[in-house]
Amino acid sequence: MVEQLRVLGYPRLVSMENFRTPNFKLIAEILEWLVHRYDAQISIPLVIETEQERAFFIKSATFYILQKARIKLNPKKLYMADGHAVQEIAVVVRNLYEITRHSSDFDQNATISSMRNIILSKISLLFNLLQIILLRTQKIEKASEELQKCQQLALQIPNHGATLYDLLAKEVTAKIERNKALSFSLSLSDGEKAILQAIQAIQEELAIINQNLQNVSSDEAALDAKIERRKKEYEQQQKRLAKLQSFRPQCMDEYEKYEMKLKQLYAIYVSKFRNVSFLQGLQNEFDRAEHERNVEAEQNMRNMVERMRAQELMLREAQ
Repeated sequence: MVEQLRVLGYPRLVSMENFRTPNFKLIAEILEWLVHRYDAQISIPLVIETEQERAFFIKSATFYILQKARIKLNPKKLYMADGHAVQEIAVVVRNLYEITRHSSDFDQNATISSMRNIILSKISLLFNLLQIILLRTQKIEKASEELQKCQQLALQIPNHGATLYDLLAKEVTAKIERNKALSFSLSLSDGEKAILQAIQAIQEELAIINQNLQNVSSDEAALDAKIERRKKEYEQQQKRLAKLQSFRPQCMDEYEKYEMKLKQLYAIYVSKFRNVSFLQGLQNEFDRAEHERNVEAEQNMRNMVERMRAQELMLREAQ
């Protein structure tokens, strides 16, 4: 690969010793130069300071190489920037070396790249057409929504027409009443009386409102006084509670003394009760064992008596 890079015109001397340890900068320079050899119009920014920038550079370089040379590289091995990366790059370098050796192959690749560019331009044109179709479909949807609104308004027209017809039918009687009202002459004295009555009614309402406001203010003052009284009572009760909590009756010492004695007596009672229960259990076990022994001895006695009777009978029969 080193000799092929020199033949291709790589501006820097490269040896395999440069890749004994990971050398990402050199790998990035070689990839950028290879991509530029495939297409001089493509330029990848050589920004590889952070891990994200390095990953983006590797992805871009592998994408352009796949697009131009139809060679699929392993981004993970390229990111390692060691011998594995050299093996991946060697495939691309070998491809370029063969292209330079065979001009006919180069022309064919040029035509393929031109055809690919034409296909990409057609794809972009199709994408634009799809965007235009989507915009038109959105416009059609808006037009359909407006059409639905128009249909709803058309359904409301008959109802409004019917109500308008009813109102026009009542216009005859309404016209007569309106003419009567217009023909009625209102004297100034009557008008003045009506205005004075209205002013008096308003004044009465204003007096009622003022009286209510005064009542509200008096009620508010009464409530404030009641709240203050309750607060004082609460403070007094708190003080009394604190005194009661801090007060110690005279008989409390005697009560505590008797309480301690009661606890001691209760502990003695519990201990004796346990002992009595244990002794009662032992007594019951002893009585049960004694009863079993008596039953067994009585049974043995009966068996001996029966055997002796049997022996006597046998002796009598023998005699």
